[in-house]
Amino acid sequence: MNMKPYTKKIVLENGQEFYGYGFGADKEAICEIVFNTSMVGYQEIMSDPSYTDQMVVMTYPLIGNYGMTDEDYETKNPTIGGMIVREYNDSPSNFRYTKTLSEVFEEHAIPGIEGVDTRMLTRIIRNEGSQRVMITSVETPREEALARMAATPWPQAVDVARAQPQVRRGGRRLRHQIQHHPPAEPRGMQRDGGALRRYGGADSRVPSRRTGAFERPGRPE
Repeated sequence: MNMKPYTKKIVLENGQEFYGYGFGADKEAICEIVFNTSMVGYQEIMSDPSYTDQMVVMTYPLIGNYGMTDEDYETKNPTIGGMIVREYNDSPSNFRYTKTLSEVFEEHAIPGIEGVDTRMLTRIIRNEGSQRVMITSVETPREEALARMAATPWPQAVDVARAQPQVRRGGRRLRHQIQHHPPAEPRGMQRDGGALRRYGGADSRVPSRRTGAFERPGRPE
């Protein structure tokens, strides 16, 4: 049983507090709280652009045990708001791993907290719906955290597309090579999201707020 003093806590918009231990970046954050029930794939979840500015509760109780690998990111620049887990393992057992989850979180200024009752949190989200959450120091008064959340606007839609167009081509060669080359707006699109590339085609990823100058990078169809 972990008897160390708590180092972090989360405060929900409904006033409930949950205490735990921080990992990753040592910073405060205010995000929308959501949950994910996957038993594996925390690396893909933390690097999924669709979780931008969201604090994800992982319902599976053990996270971090196989580390992070260079090949399994959905994007190389994660924008998740943070992660809440029951138990975090900082000693991975996986011959492919190159870094721990905490090290990657530190690099990208993403906070995490472990030791939290994630089952209760999941029930709260399921029963009460979407709300904001703040991860902060244990010394932060609840009233201060609630006031800061109330003064923080709800996150708006975030443009996670690249600023410049990017052409990506497939690697599989077919007898009849596909010639199509459509533009794609990566609004939360993952690195492996372009299925056309697997069959020898190509897609041009263009910013979602593109102008006419971006309409035909590389003359896509």
